Amino acid sequence: MSKNLQIVTIHGNLTKNIEVVDVNGHRKLGFTVCATQRDESTIYYDCSVFGNRADPLAKLLRGGKASTVVGVLDIKTSNYTDKEGNAASRTYYNLDVVDVTLPDTRDEQNTGNGPRADDGAAPF
Repeated sequence: MSKNLQIVTIHGNLTKNIEVVDVNGHRKLGFTVCATQRDESTIYYDCSVFGNRADPLAKLLRGGKASTVVGVLDIKTSNYTDKEGNAASRTYYNLDVVDVTLPDTRDEQNTGNGPRADDGAAPF
């Protein structure tokens, strides 16, 4: 049975936990985008970039900066028992990144129409 792919676009701020690690001999960039929903709730999307794009993109990303990320969304819910013994659950939002748009850091006004990570800024 095939799995349906859900491609989403997320706009939010990068958190400070940007890191590049080796996973089974391949480079993996991991970062989190914090996005506010219409109801003012916040969702944290754990994002991953694999392969050749990981290191160049890591040099462009900075915690606290606005960005737009496009990728394949995978949502998982984990059930657990909290400290008080109550049943609880946590939802994980994982995004396999296809594209990232970064704000223009060349001007102070930061209009949001900045360079895309694939416009020569990184070799993908």
